[in-house]
Amino acid sequence: MIERINMSKGKILVIIGVFLILISLTMTVYNKYEDLKAGKDANETLNIIKNEITSQKHVVDTLPTDEVREMKTININGDEFIGTITIPSINLELPVLSKFSNSNLKKAPCRYYGNLFTNDLIICAHAYETFFANLNKLKQNDLIIFTDVDGNIYTYEVLEVEVEIVPETEEPESEDEGIENGTTENGTTENPAEAEPPTPAPAAP
Repeated sequence: MIERINMSKGKILVIIGVFLILISLTMTVYNKYEDLKAGKDANETLNIIKNEITSQKHVVDTLPTDEVREMKTININGDEFIGTITIPSINLELPVLSKFSNSNLKKAPCRYYGNLFTNDLIICAHAYETFFANLNKLKQNDLIIFTDVDGNIYTYEVLEVEVEIVPETEEPESEDEGIENGTTENGTTENPAEAEPPTPAPAAP
């Protein structure tokens, strides 16, 4: 009787183990699918934005100091975008959404806080392979190029890269939930590199 009970427990444990493995595999496949889909959708949006501003690009050497104004946006399929971000050293180019929210993070990098014209713009994104997963590979003096919807090109240089790991249970608040300044880093959000203000430099198209 005792041996039969032990065998039954063993079978139950095996079944539970197989079930947990299947759940893990399912989540892995789903996360990969979500990553690839986000990258594909973001690339399609990027091409639309680039087609809109290709004819009017020009490099900005210094930020205007005479006034503080809101950044312009372009509406694509119901979403507002403020421009594109390009990081040549890691072969990355993506559109940037105007507002941060958990749902927007699944579409493209988002403006987390700030404004170009107040020199405190922070951009965040999921650590998808197609998004910000490789930000930790940035090195000092690497270029980060932001192009707004008017075709103005702002070039920054990386001063320092800092990666901060926060438990995955901590989710970033959406803008509607009262975001204040700062940046967030969890299992899916990459910490942006500190960068100095725009300096004259050749910008990649």
